[in-house]
Amino acid sequence: MHKRLLAAGAAAAVLAVALPSRANGRYPGGTQLVFSPKDPNYMVLRTTYAILPSSDNGITWRYLCEGVIGLPSDQGEDPSIGIMSNGNLIAGVPGVSNFGRGMNLSSDLGCDWSCQGGNLLNQSVVDLAVRPDDPSKAVAVIGTLLPIDGAETFTNQVYETADNGQTWTALSDLLDSRLTIDTIDVTSTDPDRIYITGTIGYSQFARAVFLVSKDHGKTWTENPVPQFDPGQESGLYIGAIDPGNADRVYMRSAAVKAGGLSRVYYTTNAGAGGGSSAAMDASDDGGLLPGGVTFALAESLPADGGFDTPEAGMFDITGELLGMALSPDGSKLYVGTLESGLWIAQTSDMMFEPKNPNLAIQCLATRGNELWGCSTVYKPGDFTLGVSTDDGATWQSRIQYVESICSAVDCAPNPGGPLGCGADGNGSECKDAFDTWCGSYDTSHACGTCPAADAGPVTPNDGGDDGGPTKAVTPASSSSCSCTTVGRSGDADFAAGFALTALAGFAFVRRRGRR
Repeated sequence: MHKRLLAAGAAAAVLAVALPSRANGRYPGGTQLVFSPKDPNYMVLRTTYAILPSSDNGITWRYLCEGVIGLPSDQGEDPSIGIMSNGNLIAGVPGVSNFGRGMNLSSDLGCDWSCQGGNLLNQSVVDLAVRPDDPSKAVAVIGTLLPIDGAETFTNQVYETADNGQTWTALSDLLDSRLTIDTIDVTSTDPDRIYITGTIGYSQFARAVFLVSKDHGKTWTENPVPQFDPGQESGLYIGAIDPGNADRVYMRSAAVKAGGLSRVYYTTNAGAGGGSSAAMDASDDGGLLPGGVTFALAESLPADGGFDTPEAGMFDITGELLGMALSPDGSKLYVGTLESGLWIAQTSDMMFEPKNPNLAIQCLATRGNELWGCSTVYKPGDFTLGVSTDDGATWQSRIQYVESICSAVDCAPNPGGPLGCGADGNGSECKDAFDTWCGSYDTSHACGTCPAADAGPVTPNDGGDDGGPTKAVTPASSSSCSCTTVGRSGDADFAAGFALTALAGFAFVRRRGRR
C-alpha cells in the first residue's frame, strides 16, 4: 500500500456504521506477506485489520493490533513491513496529509516496539525494502506531505539501515518535492542499485517516473514511462526484480478511481535513458526527457496490457491488479486481481494466460517452489491466505476464516516502554481487541482454537488450467464467518464502531503500495 488523494464530496457528510470496524471500509483480507531470510518457520502477514505473525511456517497465526505501531485509527493506508536477518521486525507507518509516524522496530516478534528517532521521527514512511543479498540492511523512503497551500509538495528522501533496523541514515539528498512516491526497491545482484517509482503532477496531467540510482543513492536518473496514461492510471508500483539481472524490473499500475486501466509494465534495461538528477528541477516539463527509455506492456493481458477497472467503491477499485510475484529463478511472473483471478507468464515472452480464474487475488509472494496468495472470504471455500506448489492450480489454506487465528500475540505488559511511534501500549494490549474482534465475526464459536484443518489439504478455488468449476471445500472445524464490510481493526477502539467524515476539500489517503 497510496498517497493518491481521493477528494470527498462537496457537502459535509457523516456516515455512522454500527460495525466493529475502523474508518477504513475495506473487506478483511491480507495485503502483504514477508518471510524471514534466516528462519524458515517465521513469516508475517499484513492484513486490513491487523499484523499476523507465524512462528511455525504458517500452521498457526497470532494477532497483533496495529495500535502497537501507532497506525492512526482513521487511516486507510497500510504499514510497510520487513523481517531482518536477525529476526527484527520493522514497520514503517505512512501518514495522512502532513502527519506521519515514522519507523518502528521490534526484536521480540512484535511484543515490544521502539520508535526510531532522528530525521525519521514523524515522517511518512511510504515504503521499505529489505536487501535480499544482505538482509541486515534495508532501505526506506519517506514522502511527507508539506502543508503548502495550492500545491502537492513532499519531503522525499531515502534512508538505509545497516544494523537490522536499529539505526537509519539518509542515503540521498532531498529528492524532487513534486514527486509522489509509490515504491522503493533493491536488487539481489547489485548492492548499489536502488529503484523508486512515482508520479509528478496532478490528475490527467500526471506523469509516471522511474528513478534509478547506481551509486547507492548519491545520484539519481529520472526516466519517464511514456506508455503511462494519466487519464486511466494513477500510480506505478514495483512488483518484482529479476534475481539474476538487476536491469529487469516488473511493475504494475493503479487505476484511476472512476474506472480505467491497471496494467503490467516491465523494463529489461533499468529504464535506460531519460535525464539525470540534475534534470529534476522546476522546469515546465518536470525534467522528463523524451526518448531512449525502454518500457514495455504485457500486451497479452485483456485490456491493453492489463485489466479494465469499470467500477469503484468508496475505497476499492474493481478489477485492479493487486498481486504480483516473480518465481525465485526469475522464469515466471504471477499477477492477479480480485475479479479475474490468477494469471501466469513465462518471463521469456511475457505472454500471460489465466491460471486460476476462481481465486480472488489480493497479494502474491513466492518462496522456493511455493506460491503464496492472499485472498478474501467472499464466499465459502475462499481463504485469507493459501499456498500452492503447482503454480496456483490448487491451493492449501493457511488462514481460512477468523476462526483460524489462534490468539493475540502472548506478550508481557511493558508499562515503562519503549513504545512504537505514537503508540500507547505494547502487544499485551491486543488481547482485548482480539477477543472483541474474534467474537464479533465468529459464528462457529471456534475462534482461538487453532483448528488443525487450517494447515490441512484444503483445495478451494481449484480452477486449474482449464478454468474449471470451483471446488469449494470448507474445513470441518471451521465455517464461514458472518463477515460484513470491515476495515482496520486491532486497537482498543475496534469495538466502538466507526464514523467516516467526508468534508468539502478533505483528502483521504489510500495506500496501494507493496503487496
